[in-house]
Amino acid sequence: MFGIPTWPDAKAPEHAASDAISDLAQSDPIWSFWARWYDGFLRGEPLDWELQKQIALIPDNDWAKGPAHIARLIEKIEAKARPVAVPDLPAEMIRTHVQNLLASPEFSARTSELAADTVKAQLDLLRNETGWNQLPEELRHLEAVTHHFRNLATHLRAQEDEAAKIEALTKEIKALNARIALLERDLAAKPRGFFSANTSQKVIEAAAICAIIQPFSPLIAQGFHFLSGAFPTDALMQAFDGWIDPGRPAEPFAPDLPEVTDV
Repeated sequence: MFGIPTWPDAKAPEHAASDAISDLAQSDPIWSFWARWYDGFLRGEPLDWELQKQIALIPDNDWAKGPAHIARLIEKIEAKARPVAVPDLPAEMIRTHVQNLLASPEFSARTSELAADTVKAQLDLLRNETGWNQLPEELRHLEAVTHHFRNLATHLRAQEDEAAKIEALTKEIKALNARIALLERDLAAKPRGFFSANTSQKVIEAAAICAIIQPFSPLIAQGFHFLSGAFPTDALMQAFDGWIDPGRPAEPFAPDLPEVTDV
């Protein structure tokens, strides 16, 4: 039944709500999911049932917080369900590059640690200048990237046979590659200008925040290239640029605040 269009033989009648819902979604993006959900049933092509189930299971206390809050939760659910395109790293390329790293293990380990320290210092600067206690969810992948860099340094210095080192380094390089793909996906999933819309213009101008964020992409690319022999695609840089874009700010999303109970 759900696979049959609601109006199979004719255009929807004038009293149908499809146009109204579409217009509402265009004027306010918090309704965009519901426009897609409604349109899917009209066309006989419902959205993924597992996705609908997860949204239906959002707790009642969240629904009570209003449509903007629900829109943020749906965005997170959809982002996690979105497939991650992890670029392929040819096995022979990784094998050859790992051998190159092991030819100078201490130099390679120190370079890996320097990459981790540089990204961490930039993250600390970003926290200090924005006053953030916690990074936005999409930027937390950057902290994971620093852990991968340090793990690689640990494997390079490990007192174990070469075969075990090669296996550990190969596994860590693949994990780093997948993490960068997640970072790219989650940045690109945000509305263009999301950062600028959610950071006061005073803070952006006073601290030159854009200049702090922009180096992340080349820093990661340099570290990744040294450790894997490959480069991330331009899509990572474009995702960062779109996330920052002060020229086309997205609608600001108020942060989720904990419930307060009077005592």
